[in-house]
Amino acid sequence: MNSYIQILVLLFLFGGCEQKISGCTDQESCNYNAEATEDDNTCQYPEQNLDCDDNCIVDTDCAGECGGDAVLNCADICSGSSCVLFTKEDFADETLSENQDCIVENICLTRGLLEPLYNATYYSNYSDMMTSYALGDFVLIKWAEGTVNDAELGNLNFVNSLQEIGGLTTITSKDIVGYIVNLDIYLNFNFLEWTVGEPGCSDCTGGGFSYIRDIIIPAE
Repeated sequence: MNSYIQILVLLFLFGGCEQKISGCTDQESCNYNAEATEDDNTCQYPEQNLDCDDNCIVDTDCAGECGGDAVLNCADICSGSSCVLFTKEDFADETLSENQDCIVENICLTRGLLEPLYNATYYSNYSDMMTSYALGDFVLIKWAEGTVNDAELGNLNFVNSLQEIGGLTTITSKDIVGYIVNLDIYLNFNFLEWTVGEPGCSDCTGGGFSYIRDIIIPAE
């Protein structure tokens, strides 16, 4: 009898014990083990925005980066930087706000049929602006040929109008920098179109222009 009881005890102790299986017990992991009864801290997880097979599970940006923030800017260039594309069509009314690029509150650029750019916030045309400058008006925006990097290195000499740079007929092939004087900010301008003005040529007038420029990023 005693032997029988001992056998039952042994069967209970050893035969009834459940075998422990170590492994990853997190169903959200990439190596989840459904048979594991004890977590062994070996769970593996996908990188951000990827699944366990390294497939992107979110949108890719214009550069093909999964979850990236690069977007097409105003020039259809894949970049994280922003810009402004402004166009004034030939013969468009320069006095209308939609035909003026208001960079800041007191600087709205446009041009007449044959003239360089002028600030329409304060002046009725280019000649009016230059006369006022000569009489002592504060110049709100100055110009130079070059880039913002050149300007920040102190390599450029700024003038009061694009006309003073010279060669407006070839402005689309030049790098131009505008300097917002009171804000001490430089902006790159890339002129895409510039209608050449020639007195007496009805097909050459119109005062149209188009450019891409940097935007002013507010200080944080």
